[in-house]
Amino acid sequence: VPDTPPDTPTVTTTSVVTTTTLPPIPERVVPGEGLFGQSPFAGGEHRNPVYDFELGEPNGVYWRQPVTGFVANDPVLQGKALYVGTTQGFLSAYDVDNLGSVIFEDRQNDAISAAVEVGQVSFGQGGQSQTFVFYGDDSGVFRARNVSDSAGQAWATDLGSPVTGPALVRAEYVVVASEDGVLHKLGGAGGEEIARYPAEGTVESGFAEPIAASDGIIYAVTGDGVIKVIDEETMSEICEVASAVAAAVTNAMVAEDAWFFGGATTALFSYRGGGCASSDIPAYQIDVPISDTPPIADGVIWAPADGLILPLGLADGQNAFTSVNLEGTITSPPIIAGDYLLVGVSRSGQNELVAVSTSNAEVAWRFELPQPVRTRPVVGDGLI
Repeated sequence: VPDTPPDTPTVTTTSVVTTTTLPPIPERVVPGEGLFGQSPFAGGEHRNPVYDFELGEPNGVYWRQPVTGFVANDPVLQGKALYVGTTQGFLSAYDVDNLGSVIFEDRQNDAISAAVEVGQVSFGQGGQSQTFVFYGDDSGVFRARNVSDSAGQAWATDLGSPVTGPALVRAEYVVVASEDGVLHKLGGAGGEEIARYPAEGTVESGFAEPIAASDGIIYAVTGDGVIKVIDEETMSEICEVASAVAAAVTNAMVAEDAWFFGGATTALFSYRGGGCASSDIPAYQIDVPISDTPPIADGVIWAPADGLILPLGLADGQNAFTSVNLEGTITSPPIIAGDYLLVGVSRSGQNELVAVSTSNAEVAWRFELPQPVRTRPVVGDGLI
């Protein structure tokens, strides 16, 4: 453990008017059980980025690790390992409980643009569950990699097209969408194709966003903004939402017995879970272009809008709180962790991670960083 942290960033809190420079951390404080967590892409397969981790104000940087290439999508935390894919084709695993030491680093020939998924499938003799990292590169090869440092790759399948996001991982199979317009159901033990949607050919305009799922239903967004609602067991279409007015520009998200997506008309559209019938409130007006589905927690939609966060009541679409002025430009999709909304902000030449209290919609603290936050923050047991 070094005597001083790699950085000594500044923190501004609502309780202290001035900005103070943190003193060096003499030693790294570790909870009794060590540092770990489970932070899947966008909150998991519902794609609602809400995490049940309690966080306080940050008190410094524990560790920092360089990566080769640009991190194009959200890192994923599973246990003590943080998994990161880069545009240079590197998949790296870092030990969050050991100063970010490298667990393994694999390199492929093409960029890893989509987020990874970590999950258990039946593997080997006896069908015992084993944990793998599932990911695809931009050449269209989809892989299962052992989480241990020495076991390496378990299997690879050439889908012929890049995947749009992390896989849905089940005990016997995984489901992943490819940009050429196919939902692939692959055997978990060997990557062979079990079923697909559509049964023949491809979906017009392909798939364009990470797929969401809930209660055996898959929600997949096409390149022209149509949402396909698919039965996961049979890989057959239940219905679709296709409208020029409600063309999807984000992935679908499931929350509060409904599913949502951001539309081209600057509104968040809502449908009843499992089908294509509109909810009681079919649209929530945001009035600015929507690039990511906002987190929904405790009946409140926390929608980013330029340099604001708009808290809207899910029941009536009205303001749940006064809008939050972040005093800068939002640089990352927001998440909710415990009692805070976390979002990257750039203001007056400074780059910050900003926490907004979800109990009163006020800025709780600002943490200065040397570069802008571009991906969703990843949270674990006392760490961001």
